[in-house]
Amino acid sequence: MAFCAAMACANGGKLDQAGTELAALHELTPEMAKVSMDPQGLHNAETIPQIMEHFVEARIASAGHETDAAIENLREAVSLEDSLDYNEPPDWLYPMREPLGAALLQAGKPAEAERVFREDLKRNARNPRSMFGLAESLKRKAKPWKHKPRSSSLRLRGEMPIRSWRYRNCKRLVLFPLFFPQLVSARSLTPAR
Repeated sequence: MAFCAAMACANGGKLDQAGTELAALHELTPEMAKVSMDPQGLHNAETIPQIMEHFVEARIASAGHETDAAIENLREAVSLEDSLDYNEPPDWLYPMREPLGAALLQAGKPAEAERVFREDLKRNARNPRSMFGLAESLKRKAKPWKHKPRSSSLRLRGEMPIRSWRYRNCKRLVLFPLFFPQLVSARSLTPAR
């Protein structure tokens, strides 16, 4: 609970309250470390609260326009995430390389951000947020992104070509109208007669 409250306060600009919640999270860390998450031992239970603390510290630093401190905390969170024992599904679901790459992009370091996003794509293949971050870092380096879209990446963007006879007059069918309402028109979803 303290982690969520601290993140919400940091994102909302309430840095004093976020610091209070971070202190509460720090006090809860020894208790959380006693809860076994997997049969391999307590390593993940000890490490995940530390990842949470570094993540919150990075958000607070970022909200306070301290980019170097935010990047340093995110690097520490990435190294802690890499030390987690393997478990399926992973005990910590949020890849910490995503916010690290975003912080590096905001700090004007697109070459480092590119390396971080590429490493995340090695670990989490086809992660759309990392693919977007990689494209942004290459754009800022003025390097074209040579990527041939596959049908699965077309489906992710909601631009799958239609081959059905009912939709023969439709060029594209938007698959995610809830997420991309600006792409939906009444005509594009009307079947041909």
